[in-house]
Amino acid sequence: MNRATGFAAEMGSRASPHPYFFLALAFILAGSSVVPGKALADLPPFFTAAASAAIGLLVLLGPAFAEASSERRSTAPGDGRRARRTILRALPLLAAQALFGMALFRVLILAALARTGAAEVGIATSATPAATAILAAVFLKERIGLRKILGIALVVGGVALLELGAGGAAKGSSVEALGGGRLVGLGLALGAAFSESVFNVMAKRLPSALGPRTTSAAVTALALAMLAIASAASGERIDLAAIDAGQVAAFAYYGVFASALAYLCWYRGIKEAPASTAGAFSGFMPLSGFVLSILIFGERPGPVGAIGAVLAVGGMTLCARGRRGT
Repeated sequence: MNRATGFAAEMGSRASPHPYFFLALAFILAGSSVVPGKALADLPPFFTAAASAAIGLLVLLGPAFAEASSERRSTAPGDGRRARRTILRALPLLAAQALFGMALFRVLILAALARTGAAEVGIATSATPAATAILAAVFLKERIGLRKILGIALVVGGVALLELGAGGAAKGSSVEALGGGRLVGLGLALGAAFSESVFNVMAKRLPSALGPRTTSAAVTALALAMLAIASAASGERIDLAAIDAGQVAAFAYYGVFASALAYLCWYRGIKEAPASTAGAFSGFMPLSGFVLSILIFGERPGPVGAIGAVLAVGGMTLCARGRRGT
């Protein structure tokens, strides 16, 4: 926990790395959730998401308080009220981010997985970079050049191949096996991709006065409240005494690294990066899961997945390159 807090304290440093580094790290950490996800797969989903968010919030409270205290010391006495008013005005946008980026995204993914195969869900959600670019062009007036269009296309195609290589052609998810529910599942997965895209674009509307640590804590707290309500409304029941040490460790990793640090890095990177580029970097999430599945679980996805990984990395590299080849 101390290491996590120390890392968070460096997030606002002038000597910190390029924002694209933070975006890549954010999605790599988020993708690493496949590791704790295996251990937590048998637990109620809303409870699992809420518990990991609660742990993440505990990690984020200290850095957020330190960030707010630092800003108070560096501003004039009357600016404290202005900062509080800024946070209050941003609450609806923060709540919308919590809804689309955390709560609704996870609900739609869970519902999609109940109706179709994991590989098909992964392929459908690979539309996130393209959807983010379209929304950024429409609502943020971002210019999407030919190089970035090509990069996004490579990311989308690469992630689709990555998922095909990891899960085959969605084994056991034929139309005959799932009936009409398969199409519903694909629609729900596309809805999840759209939700993530809305989350990406909304971040560019947040007031610049809100730091990444404060924003991460606020969004996580709001998402925790939403997920807790969803868990109670769905009638989930959990025997806390039945949770073993391995699951406790999985919750800790999920909350600290795949949630708290991932959001800290994401909000730090998105402050200085175009939303369309941030959307393209979401390709690191399935790529991270792909690599960890090979290293930790011994999976062998085959050449199709390897080709998809290369294409996805190439596409993200194209999107990250600036006019001067940065």
